Amino acid sequence: MMQIKYCCRHVVLDPYVKMYLLYNSQRIAKKKTHVKKRTLNPVFNESFVFDIPVGAEGLDNVSLEFMLLDWDRVTKNEVMRHRELSK
Repeated sequence: MMQIKYCCRHVVLDPYVKMYLLYNSQRIAKKKTHVKKRTLNPVFNESFVFDIPVGAEGLDNVSLEFMLLDWDRVTKNEVMRHRELSK
C-alpha cells in the first residue's frame, strides 16, 4: 500500500499509477490507471491483466513495478512513490 503524504494541506494532486511487468529486469509491458483528480486519498479500483512471456518458467524472473505519479498538464509528471514486487 502506498500513501500520499505532503507537508502542505492546500496541495492538490491528480494521482495515477503506472505498472510495468518486468522479465529479467527489463520492462516488457505497461499499464496505467485513470487519473484521480484533486485528491490526497485516491482509490484505484481497477483490474489489469499482464501476459507472462512464453519463455518464463515460473515467476522467478518476473516482477511488477509500481509508480505513483502526480499528473500535470504543463510540466513533467512527478513520481511520488516507487515499489517493485517480485517472488
